Amino acid sequence: MGSKTNAFETLLLQHLFESADMSLDATSIWIGLCSGTPSDSAFTELSYNLYARVALDRTAGVNNVFTVSNGSVTNDEAITFANFDDGGGSVTVTGFGIFEAASGGTQLYWGEVTPNLTLTTTGDPVEFAAGQMTITED
Repeated sequence: MGSKTNAFETLLLQHLFESADMSLDATSIWIGLCSGTPSDSAFTELSYNLYARVALDRTAGVNNVFTVSNGSVTNDEAITFANFDDGGGSVTVTGFGIFEAASGGTQLYWGEVTPNLTLTTTGDPVEFAAGQMTITED
């Protein structure tokens, strides 16, 4: 399950009905990971050595990372984060967020990672394989 955030719904409605600028970066959106239960009002972004949101190119016709069809979008390529490194700790990835900035910025979408991914060993890979992430509009 996942959803547009309330903030993105408001931006979209303002854009459609009030001609407001959505101010999205021209070529990229970013995906981040969270622990805890993601929702419209809660997103606890992961924090481990070398973690950073991953930029996804959204330039039409160039290196398309996604396919959009019939109200859904699915990743066509693997989305790979820096390998886990937390000096002996562990973390559970429970969700993802799509953002309009590399840090901070407006969260546009959120979704759950099912099953959750528990990272316990330095070097554990953090990746969505091609076809593993789907967002569906309702």
